[in-house]
Amino acid sequence: MKANTFSLLLLLNYILESIFFNYRSIITTDQDIEAADKLAKITETEDTNEYYFEMGVAKSNISGYTTNDVVTIDSKVFDFTWSTGDICKTTWGTFETFSPMVSKSNFSIDSLR
Repeated sequence: MKANTFSLLLLLNYILESIFFNYRSIITTDQDIEAADKLAKITETEDTNEYYFEMGVAKSNISGYTTNDVVTIDSKVFDFTWSTGDICKTTWGTFETFSPMVSKSNFSIDSLR
């Protein structure tokens, strides 16, 4: 696959999944659909529904990650200052999945302690 095609597929994925949930978001416009259709044609992606699903399944496979990895893979630490002047550190993390592929023996909140 050429680098340019890969870049266009990333853009198509961004439009389909990250922003517009395969055209089901209330903020999806006709221009978004037109752009995704053009990208699909250029990248020879025949079925955007299938592509959307395959990308979701691929990112849902967390079998190679530890519990700590899953919790911290997309997390950020924020400092909040209380009215007393004390600082509180808070971590906010996100993990999106279609169908988590995790065995209960490998995923445990207790392993984070």
